[in-house]
Amino acid sequence: MPAPEAILCTYGEFNKDELRFRRQRFREVEGWGDEVVLQSPEVNNFVIKVRTGCDRKKVEECRGLSLFSADDVVSLPLGRDMAHVAIIDTLTGVEVYSRVVYRTRTFHRDLFKRVWVTWMKVLDPPFCPECKTRMEICKRRINGQTWWGCRSDAMHHHKKAIWFKWDVMLTDKALQFAREMRDARRASEAVQHAER
Repeated sequence: MPAPEAILCTYGEFNKDELRFRRQRFREVEGWGDEVVLQSPEVNNFVIKVRTGCDRKKVEECRGLSLFSADDVVSLPLGRDMAHVAIIDTLTGVEVYSRVVYRTRTFHRDLFKRVWVTWMKVLDPPFCPECKTRMEICKRRINGQTWWGCRSDAMHHHKKAIWFKWDVMLTDKALQFAREMRDARRASEAVQHAER
């Protein structure tokens, strides 16, 4: 089975996506060079940043010609045209979670699912059952695996760190989306591995 074919993004598609994000109070921010980046409002000391994979200069040019530019391609060159959904810890400024959404036929649906699931995670983070403090997002450097952890060892009965699975607080619908996205990512990685 071949890997899904990459598609380019037109200004019309970008504009529809941007309007959906703005309805959710995302706003455009500086960062990541020549790429349009949208950021959520802060919640529980986290913000979600979405790197859209669209060229800021091309988007600005199309905004000036709004009626005539819907079919103009605004995505970055193939290979750089995927979107990234990241969680930034606003206290430290560190990116604590990041996932890629490839620009394939189902890109727009996949992007909003990914953003929604990510938003659900930071909207209601778990609390430590022992010390009652809000748990932190922990990330393994080697493979990027993510989980919720509490490092207040001294306040715990057994003096050990406590951790929960990354999806612990998701609703059934969000958990289903998360599993679908993981399965799709694994299938895509298997195809890429087989092609090597």
